[in-house]
Amino acid sequence: MILFHHIPKTAGSTFHKILDNAYSADKIFSINGLDPEKSIQEFASLEQDERNNFDVVKGHLADKLEPYISIKPLDKIIFLRDPIEHTISSFFYLKRASWNKSYERVKKIRKLEDFINYRTREGLNDLQLRHLTGQTEFLLTGIKSDQTVDAALLEKGKQILLEARFVFLTDYFDYSVLTLKKQLKWKYNPWYLTNNKTNNRPSKQNFSDNEIDLIKSFNRYDLELYKYARQLFMQKYDYKSDKSLMTQVRRFRRINNLRNFLQLNS
Repeated sequence: MILFHHIPKTAGSTFHKILDNAYSADKIFSINGLDPEKSIQEFASLEQDERNNFDVVKGHLADKLEPYISIKPLDKIIFLRDPIEHTISSFFYLKRASWNKSYERVKKIRKLEDFINYRTREGLNDLQLRHLTGQTEFLLTGIKSDQTVDAALLEKGKQILLEARFVFLTDYFDYSVLTLKKQLKWKYNPWYLTNNKTNNRPSKQNFSDNEIDLIKSFNRYDLELYKYARQLFMQKYDYKSDKSLMTQVRRFRRINNLRNFLQLNS
């Protein structure tokens, strides 16, 4: 069974669609991101053989479903993103995401510095590590997080990455999905149209050194986690030396970009 632990703003929404196309709908259990608690309760209420009959379990807080699954080991899939890009993308995404509980507060914020200060007050620093290690009760309760992120939690996060079958990086998304196609023996090409993309946002280069330093301070442990995930990725997949797959990646990217262009302009 595949368990896709979707960490926000890591290309997860796009990857959901790829999984939806790779597996039968009746073999997929997806957590409703707007009401994860209801989905968790629904999954827990199923009989054990019903829970074990899924090929894919996926969504935000998918780790909360692990205790209800007796099939071991799970083929866990995790994507992580450069924490600087993750923070910038989150800021501009939340300013437009009217369905998100943070929208009313964030839409009024003009400066990245003020956004980081707000998130810090809410206990939402190092958000990727929090999601990875299950420090996400604030998403279920709506109450400000008072859970501490520290070196011990970072070590727990590293262990989770070490034990996961697939640890990928958003920066290498096309390579990652083609790797999955090969290793999981998908019979279709995982073409995709990017979902939940934050369009027209400033790039990292548009921010001052002081702002970048503030992001780094806000993501102290996420930076360490991402560095470790990158090491695992490069060691496991020998990315630059896999000439055959790199040729496939370049061809896949050209065709996928053309498909996107034609679809968006049809």
